[in-house]
Amino acid sequence: HYLAILREACRRYDLDGVELDWLRYPKFFRDGEVNAAVLTEFVRNARSILDDAAKKWGHPLRLVTRVPDSPVSANAIGLDVEAWLKAGWIDAVIAGHGFTFQCNELDQWVALAHRHKVPVYGVLERMPRGFARYGTSETLRAAAATLWARGADGLYLFNFYNTAEYPLLADLAAPARLALQPKEFFLDACTVPKATNHTVSKTPLPLTIQAKTPGNAVLFITDDPLHAKDLRLELAWKVSGDFAAPDIELNGRKLEELKLDREKSSFTAISAFRLEKGETPMTVSCASASLAKLLRRGTNAFVFTSTGRATLTALSLKMTPSTNQHTP
Repeated sequence: HYLAILREACRRYDLDGVELDWLRYPKFFRDGEVNAAVLTEFVRNARSILDDAAKKWGHPLRLVTRVPDSPVSANAIGLDVEAWLKAGWIDAVIAGHGFTFQCNELDQWVALAHRHKVPVYGVLERMPRGFARYGTSETLRAAAATLWARGADGLYLFNFYNTAEYPLLADLAAPARLALQPKEFFLDACTVPKATNHTVSKTPLPLTIQAKTPGNAVLFITDDPLHAKDLRLELAWKVSGDFAAPDIELNGRKLEELKLDREKSSFTAISAFRLEKGETPMTVSCASASLAKLLRRGTNAFVFTSTGRATLTALSLKMTPSTNQHTP
């Protein structure tokens, strides 16, 4: 049926190419009956149809494919993308659902596709998922900067239907320009693993820690904190009882001058992280001068230790680069 649609489209229209989007929604076989050879044959046939159409229209037709967050999760649902690349059928790989940035496996897709000289596009999904403030100019810039830093050859936008946001595209499309703009880096918190057939990378949030048992998280940033005009770290927690602010270790050193607020923050977590009975919100923030000295461009390791059970539902770093910020 789908191949017939493709043939008809190529017969009637002078297309530039076709995208095979495997993420709406990724369940192609009954449980226990995954057969990658079936889908590989489908892609081979699609490529053949486009090659035949190219003879009619006098130019190549591109075949691009949108795939899950990682090669492992793609293989698990029957998508043998490596075989497609080896056969030379694919002109570009669009990697991911677009609502994870810290934890997706874009670098693995880049390594795999580049071996076959095929470009990889990082995905930005406009609709917020899990992190309540994702969708602001600052978080979109941070997400795009993260994708560029992880090796994307370009960006792919999904559900960007708000025309008021289109002026922001000039920032997102130019890494050098992006480096000079305010950003808000944040930990991923995806709440839809079942709907996506578990093809989204496992996200670091929510993170529940027990009393005196350390919890760990990693935040990747693309700008140099020592060249920032402004920095603010903010963490949203769900806690029970009389709970003190947790100790936070950042890159091996204790973070000092923490501010504690028991009111709901501006990014209190959404539906999946609503407060249960007996729980209260707590926001911990830090904007001290020492923060810039502890942070570093690239990977930043956090260790949290508390006096009681607590769940970290959001973590963000607001960052305004100075005009002498250098791109990596």
